Amino acid sequence: MEYDSTNPASAVALVGHASSGGLLSVPRIKLRLMVLTTLIVTLLTGLLFFLVGSVFESMVPALEQDLRWKVKSAALELSHSGDLGVLTRDSELLSRVTARYTDDSDILYIAFEDAQSALLFERGSSTGAPAWSEPNDVAENADAYAVWTPLDVEGMRVGLVRVVVSKARLLSGSQLYRRILWAGLGGATVALALAAMFVTLYIVPILRLTQGAFAELERTTAMALASTRSKGQFLANMSHEIRTPMNGVLGMVHLVQQTPLSHVQRGYIDVIAASARSLLTIVNDILDFSKLEADRYELDPRPCELRQVIEQTVALFEARAREKQLKLDLWFDDDVPQAVVVDGDRLRQVLSNLLSNAVKFTGRGSVSVSVSATQLDAEGSLSLRVRVADTGPGVPKSSEKRLFRAFSQVDGSSSRSHEGTGLGLAISKRLVELMGGTIGYSARDGGGSEFRFEVPVRLSAEVERGTDVPRRVDRFYAQHPVLVVDDNEVNQLVAMEILERFGLEVALVGGGQEAVDAVAQEEYSLVLMDCQMPGVDGYMATRLIREREGSGARLPIVACTAHALVEERRRVEEAGMDDYLSKPIEIEALVGVLARWLECSPVQSGASFARSIEATPAMRISGRPLKNVVAIAGERLPVLDASRKPSARVAEIFLKNTPVELVRLRDAAASDDRATLKSVAHKLKGSSGSIGAARLSAECHRLQVEAETMTDETLKSSLAAVERYYAQVRVELDRSVLEKVTT
Repeated sequence: MEYDSTNPASAVALVGHASSGGLLSVPRIKLRLMVLTTLIVTLLTGLLFFLVGSVFESMVPALEQDLRWKVKSAALELSHSGDLGVLTRDSELLSRVTARYTDDSDILYIAFEDAQSALLFERGSSTGAPAWSEPNDVAENADAYAVWTPLDVEGMRVGLVRVVVSKARLLSGSQLYRRILWAGLGGATVALALAAMFVTLYIVPILRLTQGAFAELERTTAMALASTRSKGQFLANMSHEIRTPMNGVLGMVHLVQQTPLSHVQRGYIDVIAASARSLLTIVNDILDFSKLEADRYELDPRPCELRQVIEQTVALFEARAREKQLKLDLWFDDDVPQAVVVDGDRLRQVLSNLLSNAVKFTGRGSVSVSVSATQLDAEGSLSLRVRVADTGPGVPKSSEKRLFRAFSQVDGSSSRSHEGTGLGLAISKRLVELMGGTIGYSARDGGGSEFRFEVPVRLSAEVERGTDVPRRVDRFYAQHPVLVVDDNEVNQLVAMEILERFGLEVALVGGGQEAVDAVAQEEYSLVLMDCQMPGVDGYMATRLIREREGSGARLPIVACTAHALVEERRRVEEAGMDDYLSKPIEIEALVGVLARWLECSPVQSGASFARSIEATPAMRISGRPLKNVVAIAGERLPVLDASRKPSARVAEIFLKNTPVELVRLRDAAASDDRATLKSVAHKLKGSSGSIGAARLSAECHRLQVEAETMTDETLKSSLAAVERYYAQVRVELDRSVLEKVTT
C-alpha cells in the first residue's frame, strides 16, 4: 500500500492497515523470527562442523604417517645399535640401547631375540599388539602398529628386534572430534530454545504494545490532521488582519517620503520603508503557507541585480548588529555575477530568515554572510551558494532534526529568551526547494552555527534596480587575524576600528613582550607593530619573533611609526620588519599594505575603495597624516581634522586617558625629568594625531623633539600650549559626539 504525502486520508488508511494486522501481525512476526533464528543457528552449527571436520581431516593422515615412520625408524635404529648386545647376549648393553625410548609415550614394547627366537631383553608389554608380518613391514590393528627387523652381523643372522607403537593419539583425536560435534549440536539446541524464550517472553510483548500504539496513532493522526487544517485557516485569517495595518504603515511612510527631509531623515525613512516591505512580504508568505503545503505556490523569477539584493538585505540587520556589538560581514566571491534571473523577493526572504536568527541568537562575536557561484553549463546556468555563519551558542544535537519543521523551535518553553513563531526555517526550506535548491545546517568548530542554501540561477543582461535601501560601501571580502601592537589605547582603538571595517579580525596588545607571547600562542596573518614602546620596543620584539621563527614560515610585520626619515626605514628593515606605515595611518597606505601581505581581493581598486570609505561619515577616522608639523605654526592647524573625527568610543577613551598623561607631563617638568617628559609627549603626540587633533599633536611633537634643550621658560610655555589645545579638543570632541547623537 502506497502513502501519498499530499493526501491526509492515505495516512489514516496506512495506519489503519498497520494496526489491523496487515503490517503488524504478532503470530506472523513471531514465526518469521523463529525461522530466521533457526536458519542462523543451523548455519553457524554447520560452519562449526565444517571447520572441525576440515581440521581433523588434515591432521589424521599426518599423524598416521608420523606413527608409521616412528615404528619403522625405531626398529631400524635398534637393529644397528643392539646387534652387539644380542651377539654377546649382554642384557645390560641392550638396556642402555633402549633407555632413550623410555620417555616416549607412543612406544609400547621393545624386545630383542637371538637366532633361536629365545628372548634376550624386553621393555614394555606386547599386550594388544597386532600379529607380526614380514620383516620390516608394518602390521597394525585398532590399537597399535608393530614391526620386526632381523639383526645381521657380517652377513650372519644373530637375532631380531621387535617394536610396537600405540595408536592412542589417533584414538583420542577421534574421541575429541566426536565430543566437539556433540557439543555443537547441544549448543545449537540450547540456542534455539533460548531464542524461542526470548521471542516469546520479550519480543512478543513489545509487538503487542506496538500494535496498541499504532491503534492510538490512528486516532491521534486524524486529530493532528484536523488541527493542522484549523491552524492553516487561523494563520490565513491572522495574516489578512496583519496585512491591512501594514498597508496603512506603508502608505503613511510613502506620504512622509514626499515631504522635505534632511539627508539623515530620508535615510531612516528609506530603511523603515524597506523593513516594512520586507515584513509585508513575510506576512504574505505566512498567508501562502497553505499553498506551500499543497505545492500550489508559484515563483516569480525576474532579472535583478544579485549583489544589490543581498547587500540591501544584509543592510537591514546592521543597526541590530551594532546594538548588540556584533560584527556583521559580507563577502562576495569574484565569480558572483551582477545580473541574474531569480525570484529576488523569495531570495531576500530566505536570507532575511537566516540573518534574523543569526543576529537574534548571537550574543557576542560576529555574523558573516558569504556568497559564491559555480557555473553549471555554458548556457548561463549557475548554482548560487549563500552561507550565513555566526558565533552564537549553536543548536543542540538533539534539536537539529527539528530545525526545518513548521512551528518548531529549539527552545519551545514559555520561558524562552527569544520570541518567534518557528515558521522561518520551515518556510525557507520550502522556498529553497521550490526554487530547485537545497538548504542545510552544520555546527561550526569552536561553537556557532552555519546555515547554507544553494539555488540555481540564470545569467541576465537586464537588471531591475531597487531603490529601497542605499547600497553599502564596498569592502575587502576577506578575513584574516591581525595583531595590533601599540602602548597607546587610543591608537589601538583607532587601528581596530579601521581594520574591522575591512572585515578583519583584530587582536590588541600593549607592549613588545606581549606581542612576542601572542605570536607564540596564536596564528596571525599580519602584525602592525608600533616601534617606540617602553620596555621591549617594536624593534626588539620583531627580532625575538624572527629568532623564534627560524627557517619556518615568515609572519609579515609592518612597522607603524611617526618617524618618516630614511634612517628610520633602514632601522625598520634591519630589525626584520617587512613594510612601513607612517602615523597617523592613512587609508590609501593601509589598503596597499593589506593588498600586499594579506592577498585580499577588493571589489574595486585600492584607491577608489579608499575614496569611497573617506566619503562615508562612519569612516572619517581615516584621512591624511600630519607632515612636518614642527615647521607649521600650531595656530594655523585645525583643532580637530574634519576627515579624522573619531568614533564616540575612541573619543571617550581619549578624554579619559589624556588628563592622566597631562598630570605625568606636569610632574616630569616639575622634577626636571626630561626623559619622562619626552616619553609622555611622544605618547600624547600619537594619540592626538590618531583622532585628528592637529594642533595638540604638533605641540606634543615639538615638546618631544626639543625636550632635552628647552629652557624652563620655553618648557613652561609649551606645557601651557599643550593644555590649551587639549581644552579646545575636548570641546570639539564633545560637540562632534553630540552632533552624532542628535542627527
